[in-house]
Formats: sequence, C-alpha cells, structure tokens
Amino acid sequence: MDRTAQLTPLVEQASAILDAAVPRFLDGHRADSAVRKKGNDFATEVDLAIERQVVEALVAATGIGVHGEEFGGAPVDTPWVWVLDPVDGTFNYAAGSPMAAILLGLLHHGDPVAGLTWLPFIDERYTAVTGGPLMKNGVPRPRLAPAKLADSLVGVGTFSADSRADSPGAIGWRCWKT
Repeated sequence: MDRTAQLTPLVEQASAILDAAVPRFLDGHRADSAVRKKGNDFATEVDLAIERQVVEALVAATGIGVHGEEFGGAPVDTPWVWVLDPVDGTFNYAAGSPMAAILLGLLHHGDPVAGLTWLPFIDERYTAVTGGPLMKNGVPRPRLAPAKLADSLVGVGTFSADSRADSPGAIGWRCWKT
C-alpha cells in the first residue's frame, strides 16, 4: 500500500474528530485565560477541553497516541504520533480575533506525513498528506508555481511583553540581510 493510501483514512478519521470539536471552539470565542504557562503564555478552558476531546477520540479511532500542546502525552519520537495544538493563536482567540485555528499533524518516525488546519471562524479546512495535493474543504488545490525568494513575503508577530519587540526585529533584520 502506498503512503497516500495509508494516510488518507487516518486523515478522514481525524477530520471528523476535528469537525466534532468545532462547536466547542466557536462557543468559546473570547474565552478568558484559564491556565498561565511560562512567561506571558496562557491557555483557555477551551484549549484544555478541545485537547481532551480530540485526544480521547483520536486514540479511540486510530489507535495512535497524541502529543498535545497543553497536556503533553505520547512522546513525539514514537513511530506514529499525532501532534495537536487545540487553539493555535490563543491570544487572538481570547481577544476576539477570528485568526485562530485547530492544528493537527501526524508524524512517522519524527517526519511530518499529514497535516490538518481547521479555521472554524472562516469555515475553512485544509488537509494534506505526503505525496498528495493540498485539500481545501475537500477540494484539491493546484500546486503552487516555484517563487523567487525576492518575491516572497514573510510576516512575524509576537504578543510577548517580555520580548520588547526584540525577536521580530532581530528576525526581520536577518531576513532583510538574506
């Protein structure tokens, strides 16, 4: 069985599981921080609840362990492991911005082989597997043409008061020099 044929059913199962988490994601918009993490980082109750929900369902459906951003879990160096960020862009999410997502990746011996990005506020779902096309809401997207670095745009942002804008500035300077 080729890799794409092996991964497609796993991505389909994971897609249904992420779809089931969307109502909780939408209902919790503008959620208050619940857990302070290192520095100025935090998680909301929605982060915690979605991680619990998705982990339980993924393990039951696929038999593959999950390493989540909030609780950890299966080691990322196991042969197969899902890697989950239940609310990517927690600061945006809590502030009311629609630029937040549910991210899920599948690693095989540490290499990414599948990825799912759910953008519930704009009703977009992206999936991809190694060797297959990027799918947007289940429809294959055309392959992008190669681009020159000079024609590229890179955006960097941070909300960390501790950084005092050092990180984006340093990264921008290094990119400018490239």
